[in-house]
Amino acid sequence: MTAGKYSSGLIAQNLTVHYGRNTVLDDLTTPRFPHGRICALLGPNGSGKSTLLRAMSGLLPAQGTIALDGLQLTSMRLPERSQHCLYLPQALPAPVNITALEAMLAAKRVMPNKQGQRFADAPNEEDIEVSLSLLEQFNIAHLALRKLNELSGGQRQLIGLAQALGRQPQALLLDEPLSALDLHYQYAVTKLLTQITRANNLVTVMVLHDLNIALNLCDLVCVLHEGRIIASGPPAEVLTPALLRTVYRVAARIETTADNHRFIVITGCV
Repeated sequence: MTAGKYSSGLIAQNLTVHYGRNTVLDDLTTPRFPHGRICALLGPNGSGKSTLLRAMSGLLPAQGTIALDGLQLTSMRLPERSQHCLYLPQALPAPVNITALEAMLAAKRVMPNKQGQRFADAPNEEDIEVSLSLLEQFNIAHLALRKLNELSGGQRQLIGLAQALGRQPQALLLDEPLSALDLHYQYAVTKLLTQITRANNLVTVMVLHDLNIALNLCDLVCVLHEGRIIASGPPAEVLTPALLRTVYRVAARIETTADNHRFIVITGCV
């Protein structure tokens, strides 16, 4: 279907999630996450970021509705839903005794049917070329024939990102995708995700803890605090000293370099 300009993007409305008797998200409605932009979910530990992402993906039972370009995802079975809106957990791909290329091909072959998931036909030459191209984009094509159980956590996390993109979803939900990466790869992968998001017109929403990456490399941020969304919009407008004091309980100022990069300077706790 072709979405109208008012329904384009990913949105959760009136979302409520319980863990036992504890209400983690209560009647929460997100901003509309648009296509072609990197959106960061921010907030301190326990604020509900990962819960929101997992609920939007369908991995957690939730009340409310989730829609992508006007298409209601809530009523879909998980295998079908993941073809539209794919969640990549913080947990790394298992260090099993298969090669990175085999892991890429296996992820690409999982397809939905009425009973759940099944494997499609055996991979062909085009599948192999596409998988190698994705590994190349993440600068890890040299790992294609290495076993996953021989790789570092950061290398496996990069393979997990490449696997997710190989499934060709319309929306990508990433739970702390930079957590196992060193400083160089954190910036390089964020820039690459931005390029891929723009080129493929994806909706990309990711949980981040590094506020400086969010400030400089993300298009939009959405800040959660105690299960509520308290601010959203362009990072330079949202990540103010007042918000940092309220949400993170720190005194801080925002500095700007000569080349217009911003960074947060923490001056104390409050």
